[in-house]
Amino acid sequence: MDIVQLAQQAIAHLRPEFTILAAKAAESAAGETAKQVVRWFRERVKGTPAEPALHDALTHPDDERRLTILQTQLEMLLEERESLRHDLAEFLAKTSHSQTAVTQGGQNKIAQVSGQGHTIQIN
Repeated sequence: MDIVQLAQQAIAHLRPEFTILAAKAAESAAGETAKQVVRWFRERVKGTPAEPALHDALTHPDDERRLTILQTQLEMLLEERESLRHDLAEFLAKTSHSQTAVTQGGQNKIAQVSGQGHTIQIN
């Protein structure tokens, strides 16, 4: 997998976790999955220019500029560290998931969620 694509997948994987953590206002209140994902990335970027970029993106998850900076920092780090490329590809394969919904006809309502403790209400 090429480095840019791997970094893009990492950001796509981190974005919802950042949003979860920001919504909870404190990491201790967030779900274990969100904390685990962020912890995994923190351990691997510690002491690199990607570390403050990760912190900025975590504290401002809706700021596209900060996410782009994080992605750029991850790309540069992945270029330097082949072992990280392998570890990240493996981590994403283990922890990523996708959901698909197919509808036909009109007036359809769909909701999808993964994880635990979610409530969905469709009116």
